[in-house]
Amino acid sequence: MVKEIFTFEKKHAGRCAWWLLTLLSIVLSAGLTACGDDDDDEPTPVTPKPTVTIKVSPSSLSLLGNKGATATFTITTEASWMLRCDADWLRFSGKSGDGSATITVTALSSNEEMESRTATVTITDATGDVRTTLEISQETNIVIGCRVDVTDTLVFAQSMAWVFSLTPSVEYFYCYVGEGPLVDSDEDIINYLVSNDDKFTRDYATLQGLKDLSENTTYSFVTLAFDKQGNRGELVKTELKTPSRKNTDGWTQVGDMSFDDSKWYWTTTPYPQTSKYYMFAVQGESAYSTILYYTPAEVAWIINEDIKDNTATSYVREGSWSMPRNKGGVYDFVDYVATWSANSDGIMAPRMCIDICMDENYSPRPEYKALKAAQKSRKKGGQLFVGHKNSDTEALKKIVRTKGMVFAK
Repeated sequence: MVKEIFTFEKKHAGRCAWWLLTLLSIVLSAGLTACGDDDDDEPTPVTPKPTVTIKVSPSSLSLLGNKGATATFTITTEASWMLRCDADWLRFSGKSGDGSATITVTALSSNEEMESRTATVTITDATGDVRTTLEISQETNIVIGCRVDVTDTLVFAQSMAWVFSLTPSVEYFYCYVGEGPLVDSDEDIINYLVSNDDKFTRDYATLQGLKDLSENTTYSFVTLAFDKQGNRGELVKTELKTPSRKNTDGWTQVGDMSFDDSKWYWTTTPYPQTSKYYMFAVQGESAYSTILYYTPAEVAWIINEDIKDNTATSYVREGSWSMPRNKGGVYDFVDYVATWSANSDGIMAPRMCIDICMDENYSPRPEYKALKAAQKSRKKGGQLFVGHKNSDTEALKKIVRTKGMVFAK
């Protein structure tokens, strides 16, 4: 007989209800606990940061070309800011701050370039994340077209003469002439010119050198012009190489100068290489001015103008010459004679031959001393250069073109 392995016990209704309620309580408790854990994983709300803005007005500036030129711009922001600039020729009234500000910018130097120059200003917040830029330009300090050029240069063995060409806007200018090429900066050249005060007004037409010149040597010319308002014009630099010389004499010599109460006398002796020569002689105040103020090169330049125009008279003979002597004027004690020769190829001599005759007994003593001093200065080379006005040059042209010479009997 098989035993029953399962037995059944009869349940009471009260015990079953209690068991169901207990099970429901456990399930509900577990569910509530799970919901609590999900709420703990949600992110905590964060307050958004305020938006940082930096504005600059205007967005670009232009300064005048002179040193010390100023302008202002405005920074509008509620944040802290910093300013940086990529140029060292500007100064700012402030480079950092908190909140809006008005900034003054100043040019620390004038713009000596031919064109305007530009700098970029960057303004950022404290973090460097927010930025804006401002462009600042400075006009050129040069009056374009206000210039003096050196033209028609004539080089002799002992001196040179050259002519200026001035634009209408030039009121005055400075000039420098030196041996060798220019190696200094434009700024140094300008400072040197202005500090030496070699100033010429616009009515100066020519300049003359009064020193022995080396052949095959570079000479540098610099001119700096200014307009009526004192604004600087263009710095003009020119280089000239002197030619080689086969000899240093004038090819036709002047000598035997003398005088009496009625005439001045002299002789000319052409050298073998002389094909023709040009000559002029002046006396009195014209001769006095020529000795004091004109180099042989400048006298030759005037003659050369007549040669170009085919109005100059050439001579091919040697012999004696004379010119009537006027007496009664303050300066009628001096006579000045010069010759300038050309060879068969038409090449002019590197020198003019000059002779001066003075009547010491007739001359007023102060003028005589002045002439002797001028002669001595020329023998030593004299000063580097002297300027002449248009009126002076025109007077010299008149002297040369009205020679008034006659053959001596």
